[in-house]
Amino acid sequence: MDYGQLLAQDISALKVERTLVDYQRHQLALRLKTLNILERRLSNSAVRVNALPVELIVDILSYVRAAGGYAALVTATNVFDHWRTIAVNTPKLWDVVDVGKPWAFVKLCLERSGGIEIQVYASATPASLANMTNNSDNLTWGLNQAAGRIRSINLTADSSQRLDSFLSRISTPMSILTSFDLTVTGELELMVSLPTALVQDVSNLRTLRLERVGFLWTKLPFNSLTTLHVHGMKELRMHVPTDGFLDFLDACRSLEHLSLAYTCPHHPARLPTRVVALPNIKVLVIHDESDYAHNVLSHIQVASHTLTAFDLISSEEDVESKVLAAMLPWKFLENLRSIHALEIVLDCDRGVLDVRGRHSPADGQVLFWRHNFEGRQLPPRLLQKFLADLDSNLLSQLDLLVVSGMDASCTCEEWDQLMRRIPKVQWLSVPFIDSTAASAFFQALSQDDGSTKEMVHYLCPLLRQLCVTRISPGHMWQLMALQYVRQRMERKHDLERLCLEWVGSVDLLEDMANAFTSSVCEFHVAVV
Repeated sequence: MDYGQLLAQDISALKVERTLVDYQRHQLALRLKTLNILERRLSNSAVRVNALPVELIVDILSYVRAAGGYAALVTATNVFDHWRTIAVNTPKLWDVVDVGKPWAFVKLCLERSGGIEIQVYASATPASLANMTNNSDNLTWGLNQAAGRIRSINLTADSSQRLDSFLSRISTPMSILTSFDLTVTGELELMVSLPTALVQDVSNLRTLRLERVGFLWTKLPFNSLTTLHVHGMKELRMHVPTDGFLDFLDACRSLEHLSLAYTCPHHPARLPTRVVALPNIKVLVIHDESDYAHNVLSHIQVASHTLTAFDLISSEEDVESKVLAAMLPWKFLENLRSIHALEIVLDCDRGVLDVRGRHSPADGQVLFWRHNFEGRQLPPRLLQKFLADLDSNLLSQLDLLVVSGMDASCTCEEWDQLMRRIPKVQWLSVPFIDSTAASAFFQALSQDDGSTKEMVHYLCPLLRQLCVTRISPGHMWQLMALQYVRQRMERKHDLERLCLEWVGSVDLLEDMANAFTSSVCEFHVAVV
């Protein structure tokens, strides 16, 4: 984290009550009086810098940054430290500074700090940004005065009208600007346009973040933009995607990170008719209500290596398994079509469904899908139905499947149907089932497809590693499991690794270990 970010965090922490500001002002006045520097009111005083010790200059800087929210107006990487060094070592360059006029101090910083790159941070506190006309004038003066040195801008206004008015007064290109953040905390009256001067030279702009800002999307030359974050346009009755937004994305050929949150309205007026390709995208993040996220995904084409992360909130209508399974447009996103390892976890206590996908068990994630049901009542056997409704092409190509959170009501027929849909699976993990369900599971695995004895084809014939955990006590599942692994061994279809974990007595642990160790290459058993 660089100095500017630390300073921005420090500034955010300085939103104190008026009493604290008065206290700081009082303490500073006492210190100045103690040094026999100031005997009149602070706001009317001119202080010789060469008479101030370093620690007092630090106090002055803290005061200027804290009093009335002035800290949030302009911050500069190393500017304050640079000024302090000059003030102490070469006091003649800084003969007099009026500590009672913070904006005069800021202007001196801009004028005397040489070519140091600047970060601008303007908060939405009552004494900041466009909420006070004088402050807004001073800030736009500073932006235009030092435009060629500004590296990042973070502006927050209490209304979109104030923000647009402020931006319209930026008249000087910012050639080294790399990050531009806009936020509106209050009323959203109108759409906001980027300053013409800014658009003239955006060759170095890497990051654009819009929080509750209605933005007029056009095909702008953001060739170097790598990160785009759009949040909260739904309140403006604007929606993403639109044709204008897709035109904008189409011009961002270097885009690597795209994050969209609450961008679709409940009733979009019109959806675009085309799909835009993002060839360099590495991370796609969508946080929204589930059915609206589908609108976005259906119009974006990503590369096979892209990590797509979805944090979706379920509406009343989409708790059913078929709706959930169809939520992600598997056919549209190439990275999802290439998934060969899938992990599905349902946490009923938290009301969360997590789905993770990889191209192979050894690769990094290309899918992280979290679906939050927000306390809604989940239908029984939701996960079993969800698996049954998942895209058949996806299941048929899986090498690895991990399932967690299933209840104990699966029958042998249901296991049979699932196994037939994952013929290529080599690693299978099925946790949280009771002994009856475990018996049904191994019974289904033991069945062949009805071929002749010489041509037996088990369900999941490529299965090499099997993990079944949290099984409740019972003898039947143990017999069925042992029968299954011995049949495979006799027919030269040995399991390479078998993991069993059950809840209960350790009495049969040694017998189980001896029986299975002779039937599989690697056997692990545990009692919890």
